[in-house]
Amino acid sequence: MNAAGQAKSYLPKAALYFGIIGAVSLLFFNLIFQEDWTQRFTWLWFVVPLPVIFLIIAGKFRFIGGLLMVLLAISITFFDIFAFPGNPGQIAGRGIGYTIAFVSLPLLLSGLFYIIYHCKVIKISRKRDK
Repeated sequence: MNAAGQAKSYLPKAALYFGIIGAVSLLFFNLIFQEDWTQRFTWLWFVVPLPVIFLIIAGKFRFIGGLLMVLLAISITFFDIFAFPGNPGQIAGRGIGYTIAFVSLPLLLSGLFYIIYHCKVIKISRKRDK
């Protein structure tokens, strides 16, 4: 039995669920930015499939997929701080609390869970090899 089989844990399943929650929330985040009447954020539609792609990568390569999810969560937070939808002159980052709570935090937790699980599997495999 390999180390991943011995490392029975709730982490991969929790990471997958948090990733799905973050992906759905990212869709609504995108829809908020599509309300902008100047059509500045049409390129943001290309960001929507990224969490799903990263979850597929994390299924095979947990550490790299986890890092990609963490980077996506951080970049979405910074994007929401420095860009704003709607009329020119609105305050940037007015929905930052919602973005952090419903988009960035689930994606960040998903990435961290994948990274922690990868480290756990490595630790078990090193113990078994001794």
